[in-house]
Amino acid sequence: MFVGFGASGLAALEARDKMNRLGIDSDAFTDRFTMTLKLANLKRDDLVVAFSHSGETPEVVNAFRLAQKKGAYTLAITHSPHSPLNELANTFWLTSGEAGPMQGDSISTRISQLFYY
Repeated sequence: MFVGFGASGLAALEARDKMNRLGIDSDAFTDRFTMTLKLANLKRDDLVVAFSHSGETPEVVNAFRLAQKKGAYTLAITHSPHSPLNELANTFWLTSGEAGPMQGDSISTRISQLFYY
């Protein structure tokens, strides 16, 4: 299961599509309501991958809390090494790319997230 909001949600959708093309059944969720419904049905052998440039997006952090309660494995893909998301993750991968205050989320941020998939 891939999760993310805003531009990071686009990375989650792209990762889902790539996994499905490889024959790996995957879902991606970019809204809190559907994400919460799906997280309620996680199993111990499930994987939750979260995309969040800041690592602080409340919905994504809460998704990891729910995944932990279900015993699922969590992987964070973020730019911030000491973020709340990384503290909850079983594993985290750091991205490059800066998002400045004037441009919001930059294309370099999105590309660095997609590089892993």
